[in-house]
Amino acid sequence: MICRSLNFTKQIWLFNNSDAERIYLYANLLQKHHWKASPQHLDNFRRELNAETNVSTDRDLILTQTNVQLDQEMPCYYVTKRFWKQTNFVATKDFMSTLPKESPLKGKRYEKCAIIGNSGSLQKSTCGSQIDGMDFVFRCNGAPLEAFISDAGKRTDFLSFNPSILYKRFGGLVNESMVESYISFMNQYDSMVWYPCFGSRQLVEPCLKAISYRDRIDSQLVIANPSHYVSIWEFWKRRGLRKKPSTGLYLINLAATMCNEIHLYGFWPFPIQLREAGVQETAYHYFNNLPFTSHHSSDGEFRILLQMHMLGTVNLHTGTCKQ
Repeated sequence: MICRSLNFTKQIWLFNNSDAERIYLYANLLQKHHWKASPQHLDNFRRELNAETNVSTDRDLILTQTNVQLDQEMPCYYVTKRFWKQTNFVATKDFMSTLPKESPLKGKRYEKCAIIGNSGSLQKSTCGSQIDGMDFVFRCNGAPLEAFISDAGKRTDFLSFNPSILYKRFGGLVNESMVESYISFMNQYDSMVWYPCFGSRQLVEPCLKAISYRDRIDSQLVIANPSHYVSIWEFWKRRGLRKKPSTGLYLINLAATMCNEIHLYGFWPFPIQLREAGVQETAYHYFNNLPFTSHHSSDGEFRILLQMHMLGTVNLHTGTCKQ
């Protein structure tokens, strides 16, 4: 009797290089591991962060009238040394007036949080309703919502917004047309928008200009405290992570101080992935066709996240979501 099913070898991946083999092993490990939250491990991670970084979400995440003084010099920390030699920004009365008296996140704690990365692995994931059912949702760098709700959800409570986006998408807000486009785009969110204005000295003024339109934007616009980011960066640098943390990894550290359970979506950093139908190509972003980049230590960070997943500290969702 001749077997009519001749598809067995389609299930076997022929490895062309070590990268393909590593991705295969990562994917299978995640698919076969039944995730279970470990409150003890998350609490240990939280305690370690608090003890070693000497920063807190309540006090240091956002620049406020409490942690910034009038005429204080504001250095730019995130970038290469050539920016450190430039003139520091000085906190004027006008600047102080843009800051809240205290952090809007002070005292906030949530049961289940989701952090939405921008990986193309979210495409056709149908995770949107699961994401929107969380108690608090973090998103990265102005990802669009409306056309991707079924996969990436819509709920947004905290949005990071890199000031470089002001040039990439909105021409540096140099004319009214660009300003209107920026305001229209930002009004798809109803959340806190966190601007790391002090990542680069030449981006400070454009970033503050973007925030000056806060009366025309539904969200609450706040400025990142660079000292908080640097403390997290140093924390991981001491553990061997050479490149500066991605926004996603930074938000995981933030969520650890605010959430009892952390779920990650869109954190698959590779150009291929395993799905039920077999090996599939994966876009860099779920919402555009940008090529893959090595700006961050994506593979190194993913190995960290994979181990945190195995320890029950974060739930790393990489496949489709059950409805």
